[in-house]
Amino acid sequence: MAALHAEITEKEKHIVEVQGNINSMKAQLQALANRQVALEREKKRCQITRIELATLQPEHKVFKGIGRLFASIPVNQLEADMKDKEEKCGNEATRLGEEKIRLGTVLQGEEERGRVLVTEFMSLMRAAQSLNGGNSGAKAAQ
Repeated sequence: MAALHAEITEKEKHIVEVQGNINSMKAQLQALANRQVALEREKKRCQITRIELATLQPEHKVFKGIGRLFASIPVNQLEADMKDKEEKCGNEATRLGEEKIRLGTVLQGEEERGRVLVTEFMSLMRAAQSLNGGNSGAKAAQ
């Protein structure tokens, strides 16, 4: 009976650990999704800015925000900066999408592991109940 109780306690610990892992992975997935949306938004903003910059003359004054300040730069330089930023955002968003897929696969495996542990735990609990029920019935018969 003590061995069964120890095994039940061990399964409980594993279930709590797996549930913590699952919750952590879900939070990571949500953070990745939020970051990916933000990058896509920034990429779209860069595209719109580039379209607007294309309508300006090369000698037109434009300003680029640097922290709390704005610096005057040539139109073609700001356009090149926006194109570079757009590409970086697109690449990073793609990488995050792949990371989400990988993490989602790991999460599914962890959830399956959790289901197996819970099933095993429930079997052990039933066994413990039947032992307790069998012992109490035997004691009552004496």
